[in-house]
Amino acid sequence: LSDLLVLIAEGKEPEPILLSMSLATWGEAIAKEASDISTLDELPYWRAALSKPLSLRPIGSDALEDTVQAEETVMAKLDRAVSKSLLEELPHKGRVRVQEIVLAALCQTLSEWFDRKSICVWLEGHGREPILSNLTAARTVGWFTSIFPVLIELPSTDDLTEVLHEVKDQLRAVPRRGIGYGLLRFANPSTEIRSQLADLEEPGILFNYLGDFERLLSSSRLFRAGAPLRLSRAPDSRRWSPLEVVAYPWQGEFVFDWAFPTSHFSKAEMESHAERCLLKLGRLVAHCSTNIEAQISASDFPLAGLNPSKLEKLGAALARVDSQAKRNNRREER
Repeated sequence: LSDLLVLIAEGKEPEPILLSMSLATWGEAIAKEASDISTLDELPYWRAALSKPLSLRPIGSDALEDTVQAEETVMAKLDRAVSKSLLEELPHKGRVRVQEIVLAALCQTLSEWFDRKSICVWLEGHGREPILSNLTAARTVGWFTSIFPVLIELPSTDDLTEVLHEVKDQLRAVPRRGIGYGLLRFANPSTEIRSQLADLEEPGILFNYLGDFERLLSSSRLFRAGAPLRLSRAPDSRRWSPLEVVAYPWQGEFVFDWAFPTSHFSKAEMESHAERCLLKLGRLVAHCSTNIEAQISASDFPLAGLNPSKLEKLGAALARVDSQAKRNNRREER
């Protein structure tokens, strides 16, 4: 879009840019990376991630019941003031990302729903990961995507700081933003390796945060988002997961779409879960806004080799130093 804007607005060719790989080159890179030893080393991680799937009741035998045309969607919107804090204030004042806070709220909701602390869901990403160091797919036209399982172990308590730290640290521990799962599951040439993942029970819930696409277009004089960005699929196509939760900003509000098969859930049931998720998200946003320690965790300092216990001890030591410095200042003022 940026090149098109320059061409239309200024009537001249855009400046030369870093070459974006073609789909053919990207496919070749995927095939090569799927057999690389570093990718194979991820296999135990992905098997462990699928060790505690969050399964839903089996969908009926009729194939139509598991297709897009049999799907219904419930929309839930976060309050505008809270949405602004989530999207504009927290990412700039702390070390917490929007996706991490939203996923924490969803995990809390699922934990109550299924009465368990181990939450395994599909996560969907943009899929344009840097497979080759000298080429990027950032400007390649096409629908890229990556889907991978993530296992979140929630703390035994409901302390919001602990919940956010656990979700944040475990999400950031996912290797290479999850693209390795697809490489092993679908692109590895070994049937045995592919089956090690294909034969495992899969999560019944998918979560996809689309990002703040409105902000990307806000500075454009020619392009505007005319409607909420939703996935467009053929009516008779099979759904990836029984429950699909998609989150995105729209016209100043943070929105959830809970998509489900009508043969599987009732609309009232989904509305109840969606509203509870909004409530938990609002509480997390408020907590992060007033508690800076809720935003900082060990994953913020990857080069320091800190774990949560070491970080807590370091924080306590710094607090003692700060307290002593304040006492010394008061003595000098006297």
